[in-house]
Amino acid sequence: LAPAPSAAKYWSSTTASELQRQERREATTHSVSRALHMLQTGTVLTDGIVTEAVQALADAAQSGEFDGAAGKLLGSQNCIQVLVAVLGAGLAQDKTASNAQEYAASALAAVAGRGRDAQLACFAEGAIPALVGLLRGGDDSSGAASAARAICAICSGLPEAQEELMKRSGVLP
Repeated sequence: LAPAPSAAKYWSSTTASELQRQERREATTHSVSRALHMLQTGTVLTDGIVTEAVQALADAAQSGEFDGAAGKLLGSQNCIQVLVAVLGAGLAQDKTASNAQEYAASALAAVAGRGRDAQLACFAEGAIPALVGLLRGGDDSSGAASAARAICAICSGLPEAQEELMKRSGVLP
């Protein structure tokens, strides 16, 4: 039989794991804060800068770490407004623009998946019309799948969002 690990060894590995988790949270919070600040206050926002910032938001949202400051920032009205604005911004019609829109839709899907309050916030900021517009980009659109996931996340169990989706012809009979 192998000897049982000592309490000190267990405590040190738990502490190291907790420290790593805390460092990831702090890095995520910094990344989200920086991206939001750039998108809200930037005077010159090129397609590349927008894509990079929105990708940082999407990566943070996809990480699933919604506890703490990063989660509060991602679910904030300001962040949702920025994501919806990127969806409807009509950036240059090239690959970079569709990547930014895909990342924005992906982030909205993750945010809306957090529950009814998040769904209502996304709905209130006008996400459904912007997502339907992105979905209409075609089946081969890089953002279509992300838009569909975001629409499902927002509309799931939310009748007012479902009604808006029908009104926008987002669901065909």
